[in-house]
Order: sequence, then structure tokens, then C-alpha cells
Amino acid sequence: MTFNYSFIKRYFHTIKYLRFIQIYSRFRLILKLNNKKIFYRLSLNSNKQIKKWVKSPEKKQSFYKKNTFKFLNKKMRKTDWNHAKEEKLWIYNLHYFDDLNSFNANKRQKSHYNLIDRWIDENVDSSDIGWDPYPTSLRIVNWIKWSFKGNELTKKCLESLWSQTRYLSKNIEYHLLGNHLIANAKALIFAGLFFEGKVAIQIYQRGMLLLKKEFSEQILPDGAHFELSPMYHVIVLEDIYDIYNIHQMFNVKFPNIFLKKIKLMHQWMLSMTHPDGKISYFNDSVNGIATEIRNVKLYRERLFKDKFKSKMSKKSKKSFKHFLNSQYSRVETKHAVVIIDRAQIGPSYIPGHAHADTLSFELSLYNQRFIVNSGISTYEPGNKRHLERSTLSHSTIIVDNHNSSDIWDSFRVGKRAKIVKYKNTSKDKIMTLLGAHNGYSFLPGKPIHYRDWTLENISLTIIDIIKGKGKHSIQHILPIHPDVRIILIKENYAHLNVSGREVKIEYNGCGKLKKVPSFYCQEFGILKKNFKMVYEVFQELPIKIETRILWK
Repeated sequence: MTFNYSFIKRYFHTIKYLRFIQIYSRFRLILKLNNKKIFYRLSLNSNKQIKKWVKSPEKKQSFYKKNTFKFLNKKMRKTDWNHAKEEKLWIYNLHYFDDLNSFNANKRQKSHYNLIDRWIDENVDSSDIGWDPYPTSLRIVNWIKWSFKGNELTKKCLESLWSQTRYLSKNIEYHLLGNHLIANAKALIFAGLFFEGKVAIQIYQRGMLLLKKEFSEQILPDGAHFELSPMYHVIVLEDIYDIYNIHQMFNVKFPNIFLKKIKLMHQWMLSMTHPDGKISYFNDSVNGIATEIRNVKLYRERLFKDKFKSKMSKKSKKSFKHFLNSQYSRVETKHAVVIIDRAQIGPSYIPGHAHADTLSFELSLYNQRFIVNSGISTYEPGNKRHLERSTLSHSTIIVDNHNSSDIWDSFRVGKRAKIVKYKNTSKDKIMTLLGAHNGYSFLPGKPIHYRDWTLENISLTIIDIIKGKGKHSIQHILPIHPDVRIILIKENYAHLNVSGREVKIEYNGCGKLKKVPSFYCQEFGILKKNFKMVYEVFQELPIKIETRILWK
């Protein structure tokens, strides 16, 4: 019998970061020690609300006639709730019940009552996917929100809602941690406030205790959610706004510790947003999943009576913003916005949403995205998911065709890149940002990638230096947004059209430039053809590549 030592090393570098509670909880799941559902007869009533629910952002319509649903841009007719052949995330969405709180949901009220009844009657086995804690959490919140809009929940629905709550309280996702725990806590808080009685109070208290602990850990001092995904950051921020909303509704004091940090969360969200008003694509991020930024901003204004609006608009005009804890930066001039990643891989024990994108960046010119990261279109295991997480799909450097961090499976990371140096300097009002990582140091000669960005009024200069020893293959990757058109491309320069204006990219090095067909993830399930500018060098280290992007 032979051992695959590389496989063992990969597992070692993946598992060594896990916390004891994750390993312990996974064993409990395998042994099904806490997977027993009990149907609780309702012995308590719903609480009486004191104030009106402040309108929260509406979701996209996802439920249509004849049991037809549309999730992740895939529309299908479904007569059953659990289909092993379908994408797991699509089936998860089926159990969320987002359509209850979607645009024009009032026109589908009768259908929604029927759909809820169907779910209760046809989902009695706790081993079914619909009872997973994450979809259960979202469903609890959606049913309760729906009732706040004047839809009276039947006794059957209330009893099911109470059973789901009690079941969730015994199946918190400690095996996953991260944003899942925020969703679990939110559901317990909603149900604990919605129902009245001693047990409901206990459930509320458990939810708040969990939220306080996780909020303290998951929200960094600079306001970033620690998984470093702009998409999940927006989802978590909206969760906190909803929790604030329901506290006001039932006249329960909302702790000040949250209020201070959500201001920072809001600022981080805005700084990671492009001029087109949509999120940047770092780690697992893509448009169409989280609520649009403009709707989150409007929700904030409704909740806080516009007090936050003027403060944020003044802060957002700064030309340079650096987030010390998350290590993301935003540099802005009249026509350009650059968002830069000098971050670590994320929380070491849950890097499931991380990509091999260290020292990547995104650039918008004239309010149009120009240089991008490629985004995500699926969470399903396979080549597509692997490629979308790989260094090849991001605007950074590849050494010897390796990823800067060992991403594998759908949500795993083995050996990972670490930032070994960063610095910000300003001279004559010109900002230069430096970063370096050791993600390729396992290779012969121990290469280290250094990169600095200098943004001026009409140019962005990027200098990449790969230090170390030996001969190596270097690829300098710049994925280009699908709306950008090529005018001309040669060995060391290219002319492109961005929003009707000519932009030049010039390379100074010993390599050769080529155009490579690629893809850009518009949303989950939607891939658009684009291309990458790939500048290739093969020579002895150290190697220096200077890239200059010029516009008028």
C-alpha cells in the first residue's frame, strides 16, 4: 500500500487551523447526536408588537405559477422539496421562502399560504435538507417578517414555526461558524421576540448571547466582516439592521455595542463598492445574491431617520481609505477608483469563502469597471468552482502555474499565502501602496511576490518584483471587464476602449503580452465572455515587471 503524502500534507495544512468546537460538532453531525426533530405543540402566543416594522429591502420574485421557482438565474418547476440531483444552493433557496418578502408579494398571498402549508406537510423528516440550520434560520425570519406585513399566521403555521425554532436552538452550526452563526442567532432573536412566554425569553437570550459573542469576533475593529467577502459583509450588515428593526418594534433596548460597529460596517461596504454602485469581487463575491447597495443605504436611512446619511456622504469623498485590520484599501482620483487587496486569507479556521487572490486589485475608469476579479457562478464541487477560486481568475501574479494559496474542494484551503510586508507612503499628494506575500515560498528558490501601486491623476503604475532564486515562469494576469473593447495589442502594450475613451497599458520587462479568452461571472449561473491580458516571463529571479495604465 502506498501513501499519497501530498494529500496528507494538504489535509494537515487544512485541519491544523480548525477549532476544537468545529471538530467536535462535526463528529456529532456524523453520529447524528443532535439531529432529532420534536414537534412542539404551541403553548404560547405571539407577542404584541408596539411599533410598525420599518420596511426592509425587498427580494427578487422567485415563486411563480404552477410551482415554478427561480433561483441563481435558473428557473424550474418543482413538485418536491428535496432533489439530490439539483445544486445544493438552489435547493437551499427553495427552503428560504424569500419570495414572501419580495417585490409585489402581496399579489401572491394565497399562493404563499398554500406554499407554507405544503412545506409543513411535506417536510416532516429532520434529515431532509430543508431542516439544515441555515435554511431553517432564514425561513424562520422570512415567515415572521411576512406576518409583520399583515399576513396572519395560522395555528398550524405558528406551531411549525415554534418547532423549527426549538429544533434550531439545538442545532447551532458550530461545525461551520462564521456568517452561519449570525444567521442562527438572528432567527433565535426574531422568534424569541415574536413569541411570548418563559421559553421564548430563553430563546431570545440565547440568540443575543450568541450574537454578542460572534459580532465581537466576526466584525473587525475597522468594520469588515472577518470572512473578507464584500457579498457576505452586506448580508451580515442587513442582518444586523433587521435585528435592530425588530428590537425597536417590540420596544426592547438594542445594545450600543452594535450601533458603534455598524457605522464602521457601513463605511467598509461603501469603500468596497465601485462607482457603478455594486460590490467588488474579492473572495466569494458576486452581484445578485446580497441586497443591492443602494437599497441597503435606503434601509439604513429609514431605520435611523437620515441621521447617518450626511455623515457617510462626507466621509466617502476621501481620496484614500485604508482599513488597518482587514488590509483592504481604496484610492480614488477624478476618473479612477482602485480597490486593493493586501489581506490575509481570512479567519484561519474558516477560509471556506476565500480565494487565492492575494495582492489582486480592481480598477474602475470613468465609472466603468475595467480591471476585475472574475467572481463566482457556483458553489458546486468541480473544475468550475476551482477555477473561479484560483489565482488565474484574479488580477495578480502566478508563479510556475501554482495558486498563491492551496484552494481545494469547494470550501477548503490548505497551505495559504501570508502577507509579509505592507506599507503606505505619500509624496506630493501621490499615494504608493506596497504589499508582499510568501504564498510561493514552498517552490524551489522560495519566491516572494512584492507589488506596489501608485495612482496619479491620469495613470496607475504597478511594479511587481518576484525575489528568490532559480528560473521560474511568471504570469502577470489582468482580467478585463466584458464591456471593455480591444483596439490594438502588441508584445508589450495594448490599447483599449473604456466607456468610449482610449486607455493604454504598457509593460516594461522581459516578457511577452498575449490576449487569453476567459469568463466573467455576472451573477450566480451567468457567465459572460471576456479576456485576460497575460504578460509572461520565464527567467532567473529576481524578476521585475512594471505595468503602466494611462488614460486622459
